[in-house]
Amino acid sequence: TLVALPFVAAWLAAPIILKAKYSTPLKDLISNNLLDIKSFSIKELGQIFNQDKVLGDLEQSFLSARGKDAVWYARLLRNFSQKALDEKILDVLPLQDEPTQVALIKMISEEAKPKAAKALIKTLDPDRPETTIAILKLVSQQGFLAARGKDLTPFIESDHPVVRGFAAACHYAQDTTGYAPVVRKWLASDDMGLRQSGIICAGLSREREYIDTLLGILSEKEIDPIIPDIIIALSRLGARELNTVIFSYLSYDLDAVRLAALDALVIDNDVSLKKAVTMLGDINEEIHEFAKEKIRTAEYENPKLLVESLGQPGAKIRRGLFELLEHLDIKEFDILIFAKDQIARSYACLAMGENLRALPEAPVRSLVIEHLTQKKELVLENVIRVLAIHDKTGRMKTAWRGIFSPDTRQRANAIELLNDVLDRKTFNAMVPLLESPTPEIALNEGRKLVKLPKLDPGGEAVISTLVESEDWVDAVMGLNLIHESPGDYDPGILAAPLRSSANKTILKELDMALDTTEQREKHGRRVKSTEISMGEKILLLKEIDIFSGLSAAELAAIAAETKELDYEGDQTVIRQNERGETVFLIIDGKVEVIKELGDGKEVVLDHITSGGAFGEMALIDDAPRSATIRTTEPSRFLILHKQEFKETAMEFPRISLQICSVLSQRIRFLHGTFQEA
Repeated sequence: TLVALPFVAAWLAAPIILKAKYSTPLKDLISNNLLDIKSFSIKELGQIFNQDKVLGDLEQSFLSARGKDAVWYARLLRNFSQKALDEKILDVLPLQDEPTQVALIKMISEEAKPKAAKALIKTLDPDRPETTIAILKLVSQQGFLAARGKDLTPFIESDHPVVRGFAAACHYAQDTTGYAPVVRKWLASDDMGLRQSGIICAGLSREREYIDTLLGILSEKEIDPIIPDIIIALSRLGARELNTVIFSYLSYDLDAVRLAALDALVIDNDVSLKKAVTMLGDINEEIHEFAKEKIRTAEYENPKLLVESLGQPGAKIRRGLFELLEHLDIKEFDILIFAKDQIARSYACLAMGENLRALPEAPVRSLVIEHLTQKKELVLENVIRVLAIHDKTGRMKTAWRGIFSPDTRQRANAIELLNDVLDRKTFNAMVPLLESPTPEIALNEGRKLVKLPKLDPGGEAVISTLVESEDWVDAVMGLNLIHESPGDYDPGILAAPLRSSANKTILKELDMALDTTEQREKHGRRVKSTEISMGEKILLLKEIDIFSGLSAAELAAIAAETKELDYEGDQTVIRQNERGETVFLIIDGKVEVIKELGDGKEVVLDHITSGGAFGEMALIDDAPRSATIRTTEPSRFLILHKQEFKETAMEFPRISLQICSVLSQRIRFLHGTFQEA
């Protein structure tokens, strides 16, 4: 008993001691990212932070924090105590830098905004334009009541067009007659800054008479800097048929324009919902996240359309859709219809690939067959992932993990699990796609279960289907088959729908395919083009070690960012010890690899000819070039810059995984060589 007593006492004291010290380790866990609070619900957060001491410590941490730390604590407070955050923001705001002030003002809740607007209008500072804009925007959202009696003349005379526009809007609300001529004068001005101020003020005026004027400005040329302000102003004024006006701006080159157009987009039918889904594939991560939030919070919902949209090209779109589908109530009937359609689509991809095998052997033909096979796998994976979302038992997710595993035993177990989970009809239709050793056997089985497309022996139906596909990679593959084909296939019939495409890659490939046909008709044979096709670019990329395991669609995304470059003979392409951000693929010509020695001498280490590549490590690290590359004859290169590659890798994360895999193999090889030595 005496021996046991200390242990019992320690056991009883432990909860009391740990409870007293609860807040410190908890904050340490969160600040070191060892506790992911984003995964907790509001109720769970309340249970974690329900102690007054923890909440008090958290509030004190927020009050003493500065910059990014203050924003981080504010987000944490907002997760479970918005009221506490609202009370503390006004206290901490004067102590923060301008970017932090703007971020914190945006976090104020709707209930606290009227009070905050009255308090913040008194703190306006001409030397802090971004904070001034955030405050005046808050005031405008509350109907400009807080600005009554406040002299904003210094801000109306500001050189900052946005500050000037918001300040003028505050005075406009109090003196419409006096300020209307000023706004009209600004809108008609040749000065872009004054125009921007007029557009902002007009949008906040609630006067619909400005709509026609704003639409007129929007139709002018060379107004890129003010397009976002025009779109936002039209949205604030409730312009009719605004969606029709802004649809074209959702694909504009400037990020700010696309973001403004997405913000103004009203999701009220299937057409506008499809446009928002397309924006999930935007290369800008902020736009991608905003599109996801826009779809999630829209009053109009169509889960069936979102499920069907998984067939759209683009890994980023699919990733966003899967995240959305996890939080939506999808009807079982819609899921089954989707599964049936997509399984039929998988068989169609197989059938088209087999149809192309009858054509003469050629590199691009083999590439297209590979693309169709990969597409079949992707479509099938989409089906299983959607079924996994709908399955509450979790067994379908287990099957999804194993179904595409290289381990045959794990794959067999996953198929058996599918048999238990799926209904008999769906499983029977899916099995040949998963188990058949060859596409031919799978198609023979599939004919009994689904309706396969009718395809002609010459492959024209396959080319037609590819070219007319919504997937730009499909269209490019079809055009490359035309470009490569030795037959007399005329793409003119298919050119019309493609001419309206906004995709520059498709238009370029279309011109090359049409040119190939014209030259064949003129000379009775194919005349080699001075430019290389997308298919040839992809084949070149496949020869590079770090790209060798990627799919045709991923390689196409990289190839679309490449450019062609010509060098004369005896020209230095890259120099040893210089920083490099470009990989070179040799289309035609020959280069020598030179090692420059310290005494000014040079040693030729190697020669690289057509189809080879050099400088690929520049895409991965920032190390200096290890050798000099010089042309020995006139040469032509396909080049890829690091920045474009990074953006593509963000859209297709598997590219980064492939590079990691190749580098891992190299390390293993070097380790093995070292062990042998």
